[in-house]
Amino acid sequence: QMLNDGLIDNEDAIRIMRFNVNPGIAFTITAVGSVYLKSTKSGVILYLICTAASLLLGIIQGLFFRKKRYYYHADIKRLDFGKAVISSVEDATKSILNMCAYIVFFSAIIQIFDLPKQALTLLEITSGIFSNDAVIHFEYLCFFLSFAGFCIHFQIFSIVKSFDMKYGDFFIHRLLAALLSFFPGKIYSSFFEQQMPVFSNVAQTIPQASQV
Repeated sequence: QMLNDGLIDNEDAIRIMRFNVNPGIAFTITAVGSVYLKSTKSGVILYLICTAASLLLGIIQGLFFRKKRYYYHADIKRLDFGKAVISSVEDATKSILNMCAYIVFFSAIIQIFDLPKQALTLLEITSGIFSNDAVIHFEYLCFFLSFAGFCIHFQIFSIVKSFDMKYGDFFIHRLLAALLSFFPGKIYSSFFEQQMPVFSNVAQTIPQASQV
């Protein structure tokens, strides 16, 4: 949007998209943390590690890619309320359809081809995490969430291709962000071991609600 409004140029847009990708709060803390890891605290730590990795990648890029700054003065056109509502609904619909189409496409690939479990998370992160029989350790969750998976790559790249960003550039920086997340996750998991429920040899009565 900033590019369309003339506030930044193509080079600025490419630099932003090298690090401006991050797992969402709801998915990371609620789905992965509370549901998968059975720990909201672990979900919060997971989100903070991924966010810190993205910010660090942006800071490092800022140190090595300096240029004279030009401030663009864009003539932003105002829309009346009716046109703004119609445009926002149309754009949101296109985004949702785009997202759903890629999820269906990659889910179909997963079902058609007998892929190893480790590859599922790299293709479609939600299916990879929640359909994997093996326990995914904390540091690898950090890696996968920062990498985002090829399904999300395609969703994002359908937008960023408008300013001539190469996919190789995007992919390398997703990989760097994943590595920057992996090592703090490894350190965290070494101090706080991941707890998983196991069978107990002590039989206990499980109360049933509304039992007659």
